[in-house]
Amino acid sequence: MKKITLFFAATLIAAAGFAQTRTMDELMVTFEQVKNSPNDFTEFFTVNEMAQINTFLKNRDGVEQVGADSSRSAVNAFGWESQGNGFGSYAIASPDTWTMVSAGAPTADGDFEGAGAIDPADNANAIAADNVGNVYSLDVATGVYANLGSTGLGGGFTGLHYGPQGALYGADSENLYLVETDPVSATLIGNFGVAGSVMIALAINDDGVGYTYDIITDLAYSIDLATGVATELGSIGFDASFGQGAYYDQSTDTVLLAAFNAGGGNLSELRSLDTTTGATTLLAEILPGALTQVAWSSTGNDIVLGTENSELSQVAIFPNPASEVLNIKVPSTIEVTSVTLYDVLGKATNVSLSNGQINVSGLARGIYILNVNTTAGALTEKVIIE
Repeated sequence: MKKITLFFAATLIAAAGFAQTRTMDELMVTFEQVKNSPNDFTEFFTVNEMAQINTFLKNRDGVEQVGADSSRSAVNAFGWESQGNGFGSYAIASPDTWTMVSAGAPTADGDFEGAGAIDPADNANAIAADNVGNVYSLDVATGVYANLGSTGLGGGFTGLHYGPQGALYGADSENLYLVETDPVSATLIGNFGVAGSVMIALAINDDGVGYTYDIITDLAYSIDLATGVATELGSIGFDASFGQGAYYDQSTDTVLLAAFNAGGGNLSELRSLDTTTGATTLLAEILPGALTQVAWSSTGNDIVLGTENSELSQVAIFPNPASEVLNIKVPSTIEVTSVTLYDVLGKATNVSLSNGQINVSGLARGIYILNVNTTAGALTEKVIIE
């Protein structure tokens, strides 16, 4: 099992100093110690040292670049690249060129833009987040960011993704959150339930199933969006390290990874995820020949408006906030099969639905997550008890 040794690595680097020339052996020792960090490479290496490491790994491992599959959709993905390319785009079918749009979020020195997602209701806009909790709106065409506020989460998000009905979800290394942007808030849905995990990404498909992977064990997981519980799928088949991301490409019904592979020559890679086994397939190198780190990536999708979701849109949950009783009203065409109300720690409150009502008078004041399962699908709603 891989281990993160950031404190030791930082001490080693501070002692060596960037001004001092390090041998390739010394660089690789440091690389092996810090390669699981989600942080920016520049915290550990100079630009010249990163180029040396990239060349060394390519020569050592002899990994042949896999060409892009021409059958894949020729749409663009957007994201933030940490090694000077900023916010921009690349073609999913051939990600060998990066079109820079702007420098990225106006983060403080040393902060890191580690999560972002394009809005499926308006593909011209996106939401991004940094590693100190700031959340930004982003104009995709111009690359202009606006700070919306802070979640108060010290480590920030490692992944952001919209669900098929437009709700925004966020992941950190151990938990799943429901994210609001006006005003900014992050409501804990639940813990992934994987001890010692460092989950690095979040993608959600049109069926409302989340996906992530752990850079410690290199295992992929599916995520229950109602509870946050992660279920192991299997090995991703590469050495995932540093910041990277995942996203769902609706046009091809595929979960894609903007991956950083520390174990092979193609360090920054575009991979597809098998959502049954967790295995990934290398599709192409991102910006071949350069040491790159695409810390998040996203492409334009649309909110799913099928018959089931149209019926779900008619479900009424009121009043909200509630103090005594919470009502759930559904159209005659669907039936409620189960209802669960979770507190902010992801613990079920054990309240029950009776004649379309939930008695919440015995609950403490605060924010809760209501999951309503129906014959037309599942609905998740933030509820305030006062």
